[in-house]
Amino acid sequence: MGAVIKNGLGSIAIDNKAIAQTAALAALDIDGIAGISLKRRKGGRVVMLDKESLSKGVSVDFDDKGVKIGLHLTVDYGTDIPAAAAAVGSEVKKVTEEATGLTVCAVNIYIEGIRTAKQGE
Repeated sequence: MGAVIKNGLGSIAIDNKAIAQTAALAALDIDGIAGISLKRRKGGRVVMLDKESLSKGVSVDFDDKGVKIGLHLTVDYGTDIPAAAAAVGSEVKKVTEEATGLTVCAVNIYIEGIRTAKQGE
């Protein structure tokens, strides 16, 4: 599934995975964001994803208002989580709307873990 945008020449189909990758890359541009993570299972370990798998940590849903994006993130230790989450939300909305022409109506952030300096080495 995905989005279809009609124009004077035909239509443009944008796959959910492309939207998810766009959102993930925008989130990674924010200071304090260590990575995109898999959704945590109850009691499970947090797994940070590599660049080829980023879309697995992002959900993309549509409703009558636009696109809803959910990002599962790991932050660096010491990060101001509310400030970083707000910055991620703004950046993801801006970049996704500019790249796709779609309206982003919600960006939901799920902090799955915190990376310590030792883990980052």
